[in-house]
Amino acid sequence: IDGIDIDWEYPGNGIAGIRSRPEDKQNFALLLQALRTTLGNQYLLTIAAADHEFAENIELDQVPVYVDWINLMSYDFFNSLTPTTGHHAGLYRSEHALPRDRNTDSAVSQYLAAGVPAEKIVLGVAFYGRGWT
Repeated sequence: IDGIDIDWEYPGNGIAGIRSRPEDKQNFALLLQALRTTLGNQYLLTIAAADHEFAENIELDQVPVYVDWINLMSYDFFNSLTPTTGHHAGLYRSEHALPRDRNTDSAVSQYLAAGVPAEKIVLGVAFYGRGWT
């Protein structure tokens, strides 16, 4: 084992009936801090993370302090939980997109604007498709 990747979907966000609490925002950073202290620097510590409201529920200013990198999920932007269809892994915003529709470019921009160093962002890429009927 060379490290741990934390995929907590999603701190402080009760999507799809998942139980969450407002203090999960701070608890996530505290978990990463405790893991980094326990693991030291000889093991990797990474997270899988999403954008928009999901990123708003984590302390993006604290996370980069503790992790080696962030696996930014650039997929599942549209899925069975979204009210409209669209490319589930779009690189840029479609000309037909609604204002809050998600895409890879806006996800990366959100993390950079929050102060996450570019060298700590790794794109998670989908090698699958989605369909609607």
